[in-house]
Amino acid sequence: MMSSPKIFKKKLLLVEGKDTEAFIAALLDVSGLEDFQILDFRNVENFQPFIKGLVNRLDYRESDIQSIGVIRDAEQNASAAFESVCNALKAASLDSPSQVGRITTGKPRTGIYLLPDLGASSGMLEDLCLNMLETDAAIVCVEQYFQCLSSQGIQPPRNFAKAKITAFLASRPELKQRVGYAMNKEYWNWDHLCLAPLKEFFKTL
Repeated sequence: MMSSPKIFKKKLLLVEGKDTEAFIAALLDVSGLEDFQILDFRNVENFQPFIKGLVNRLDYRESDIQSIGVIRDAEQNASAAFESVCNALKAASLDSPSQVGRITTGKPRTGIYLLPDLGASSGMLEDLCLNMLETDAAIVCVEQYFQCLSSQGIQPPRNFAKAKITAFLASRPELKQRVGYAMNKEYWNWDHLCLAPLKEFFKTL
């Protein structure tokens, strides 16, 4: 069984999966934000035992944690995803925010951010990445590729966002199959306005 990483910073970001971990790490880096430690809770089913275990750890209790941000996909229902995280925070005796993107005032402060953005009713990390790429020349080719498949009667992928990201990555000089493996700064538009709410969430947290 893998041991949990030692807590060494006072602001924690709890993220869903290695791809999101790599994406958030890259975004913090390009934004010049160095006061966060990222912890991966792996999947939504594991979040409640993860957060309970976290607050019971000796190094958590001794670290004087200032804030905890939870970042996960909205998936099919953002309202249900938000409620699920809030319930897990409450079960761990932590405050829960009134809405996505809001930060509580207790100690530690807590906040929840659902990808792809604050106003989305559904979606995931890959949808946010596609928004970042909307002006990339390769996206035109990606769209034409899926239109071609449709015209040939080929069954479309079950998850268009993931499929489009995979096709986009195939257009790069070095093929990278997963979003988390492709967080090279030159691949993505880190200045895109779609990232502004997430950057503000970090600063407020």
